Amino acid sequence: MATDGRRFGLRGILATVASLLICVGIVGSLLYWQSQPRPVEIAVLGPMSGDYAESGQAMLAAAKLQAKRVNQNGGIDGRPLALTPYDTKSNPKHGRQLANKIADSDAIAAVGAYFSSVSVTAAPVFKNKNMPVVTGSSTAPELVQNNPWYFRVVPDNDSKGRFSALYTDGVLNQKNVSVVYETDAYGKTLARAYIDKARSLGMQIKHRFAVDSSKPATGKRLDKIVARLKKQPHPGALYIGLLGHDAARLVTKLHAANVDLTIIGGDAVGLNSFRQAFSSLKQSDATMAQATNGIFATTYFLPDVANEKAQAFIGAFRTRYQREPRPVAAPNYDAVGMIAAALKQLDGDHSTRGLRDALQKQLGRHHSLTTAYRGITGLLYFNENGGVIKPSTFGMYSRGQLISAPVQLTPAGNESATPPPDTKASPDRKVTMGGHRYDKTNIVYTGIDIRSIRNIDTHSSTFKADFYLWFRYLDASDFNPDNIIFNRSLESVDLGTPVAERTEDGQHYVAYRADATFAADFDFHQFPFDSQTLAIRMRPKDTQANHVKLVPDRIGMRPGTGDTERGLLHHSTAWRLANIHVFADSDSTQSSLGDPHLLRTNRQSHIDYSRLNVLVHVQRLASSYVLSNLAPLFFVLMLGYAMLFVPVEGPPFTARLNLGVIALLTTVSFSLKTSRQLPDISYLTLLDYLYFVVYLMLLYGIASSTLKLHWVKRGYDTRVHRLEWISRVVMPVLLGIAVLIVAGWFARG
Repeated sequence: MATDGRRFGLRGILATVASLLICVGIVGSLLYWQSQPRPVEIAVLGPMSGDYAESGQAMLAAAKLQAKRVNQNGGIDGRPLALTPYDTKSNPKHGRQLANKIADSDAIAAVGAYFSSVSVTAAPVFKNKNMPVVTGSSTAPELVQNNPWYFRVVPDNDSKGRFSALYTDGVLNQKNVSVVYETDAYGKTLARAYIDKARSLGMQIKHRFAVDSSKPATGKRLDKIVARLKKQPHPGALYIGLLGHDAARLVTKLHAANVDLTIIGGDAVGLNSFRQAFSSLKQSDATMAQATNGIFATTYFLPDVANEKAQAFIGAFRTRYQREPRPVAAPNYDAVGMIAAALKQLDGDHSTRGLRDALQKQLGRHHSLTTAYRGITGLLYFNENGGVIKPSTFGMYSRGQLISAPVQLTPAGNESATPPPDTKASPDRKVTMGGHRYDKTNIVYTGIDIRSIRNIDTHSSTFKADFYLWFRYLDASDFNPDNIIFNRSLESVDLGTPVAERTEDGQHYVAYRADATFAADFDFHQFPFDSQTLAIRMRPKDTQANHVKLVPDRIGMRPGTGDTERGLLHHSTAWRLANIHVFADSDSTQSSLGDPHLLRTNRQSHIDYSRLNVLVHVQRLASSYVLSNLAPLFFVLMLGYAMLFVPVEGPPFTARLNLGVIALLTTVSFSLKTSRQLPDISYLTLLDYLYFVVYLMLLYGIASSTLKLHWVKRGYDTRVHRLEWISRVVMPVLLGIAVLIVAGWFARG
């Protein structure tokens, strides 16, 4: 019985201890979670399932990427940004139910929805419950009208429709046009705006075809439309205001019937859902490429005209999701970014309701170029209704891919400035809409194939590049390849005689081979574990960006151009290729140009030149540097450490001191050798700090040896032994710290 009692007592003690540990764990967890800042929640409203799930998932993926960036930069006043997805199932009624759910949640704002029909249904709920929403895809004009709580970062259907009509007339030179549209909020508003503007331009509307995709007889309706168009001897142009799937069906039928007309579509035709719909229609990639070739469409985002910030987004998206971002991803990335930036501007701790009110007011402050949010889709600011102010971007299908159309409409430049003589545009290069003038900007598809990068000279900050360069552009454009200049080239780059040249279907193609030396801006802070960027930048010498714009030739440039397998760096033992980025931006100059009017008004002209950038990112092969430079330095350190084991008593002191001095002088020699590899810089490199550690260790060894000799002569034996012991410990510790620093940077490299 006594044994049982002891066993029971032991079990009781164990149970009590376990209970206490559980209680401590629960209390600790509660205290931990209470100490964590409450997340700032944003709802993402889109089709996460169904036929358009990939578009909804693209919205969410971009939003998550933006949230990650915001949180890596401290979040919202220390609070993490959290996203909550809501699946609209592409159903307006369901979207309204979700709007009520979101408005009653702790979410501060919402992004979405994808479809205009869903957003228009949900908008009154958000308005009544004072919930700020930013959409990156819903384009129905009425969505933001009389609703101060809804904002849009893409042009609306009214703007897209009018611009499309202007493009059809002024660029495509089509006077006869038919219109086919979906009978929902998206299609009706798009068609109405297009038709109104077309008529004001004197264009003739041949047919208006309405399509209700909710009815089972949609296929037969599309067949009738094709038959009507085929009967016309000169069908002219067709404007498509259908959703992606039905637009693909119509294009497939038109191609099969061999109907010859110019097609221009709304943004649904410019989305991935349009291209992917051909797969569901059992059409091959080759057939899709043929059927879509030459089709024009407005679009949210085009990678070939994306700036460096947008290229970074594309790269981050590829890395995280292992796929290309859809066009809808970019504006939704900006929508979340704009909300986060506005939240960071708010002062004080607000309730959910208070934050919503303050956020709505802050978003409304983006009302001009000076207060615009700088997104990857450009400068974003709103009109009095909360709609973004920006022209539409036009894409054109080529080989199954959507690229920039050969001509874009861009706001006319500073009319009061006197441009250089060669930049004056003829009257037919301009069009007018709503009192605003727009230039017809010629797109020059520019491709580069780097054959080799060699002679990367860190001392002179230069490198040499051998590359092919080609241009494709409309034969009637203002572009002249002889007008191209290279920024940072050390000599004038003469493109010389073309290696290939031809003109076909009004488009001119010319290719050159060039070999030149360029200056580089090297950063040696992390030397010898540094990465460097070798830049080749080019632009027209005196033709403004409003007239000619260089864009990367995504069709012509092969994937993997310049990869290591092709020996781009000549199999260098000092560098390895990290990646290559090609993107377009602008090179600006500000000058009065001596214009008397500008001098009187103290104004400056602002001239933008289109620039193409090729950034070759290289990483130093630190392993070879470590073996050839740091390994000998390690043995020198061992020599310096060995002197601590030479007695200071008697003649051996001279040998001990000589070991330290020799090690110190050898280190100085290594340091001078390193400095000769670098140009004159005003900052210290990582290797400099490593040398400082070595100097400190050796000087400590020499100084401590001298002190020990002094103490030996005075008979302080205890002090001598203590200092000797400390020295033999301190130096390895310092060496270990230095090794860890080097190893850490080596691992990062």
